[in-house]
Amino acid sequence: MSNLLERINSIYNPLIFREKDPINRTRIKMLSFLLTVYPIFTLILMIIYLLNGEMAYFIRVALVFLSSLTLLLLINFTSAWRVVSHLVLGICALIIFSNLLVYHQGIDIKTIQYIWFGCMFGFYMHGPKWGSFYAALYILPVLLFTAIGMDKVLNVFTRPEELGEWSYLIVITYNFVLIIFLQYYFFKKFNQNLLNLTRTKNEFEHLNK
Repeated sequence: MSNLLERINSIYNPLIFREKDPINRTRIKMLSFLLTVYPIFTLILMIIYLLNGEMAYFIRVALVFLSSLTLLLLINFTSAWRVVSHLVLGICALIIFSNLLVYHQGIDIKTIQYIWFGCMFGFYMHGPKWGSFYAALYILPVLLFTAIGMDKVLNVFTRPEELGEWSYLIVITYNFVLIIFLQYYFFKKFNQNLLNLTRTKNEFEHLNK
């Protein structure tokens, strides 16, 4: 998957190299990977939902598909990667709220995955202040729902009856893979940047001896 990410990054090199901060470059790489892969994944899901007659889920994933394509065009034509990443986090919030209020009407494993992903992505893309804001946005409604009726909403290991077993399995597997890979990639690049900074510092000190 790292090779795939590097190929995707080559498309966005003009935007990436415009940033001097290596952390921002890593952020753009993560965002560009997400925006490139997600339309493919949602298109596959649309086909699966359509074949299984799961129309409510088909409508939602179709909206996510169109949104991801729109954001992909936006980042290509405007280079406003910070704005685009905020919009991604906003879409994540809408998915969480729709799970709580419409689709699952409770807390299932997919809802927890989206909360995990949104919190992680918010901190990685925008730092502690915005990260804390998005974490509160995702977590507080879940706490409220749990406080109102824990026996009705806390169904982590149950699958919505109207959603097929394979559809559900594909979604949660993809979410886990995406979460793990983005964490792996971010910390890999963070460690590389730290090593490069240490090496540059040592070379500078050596030249001034």
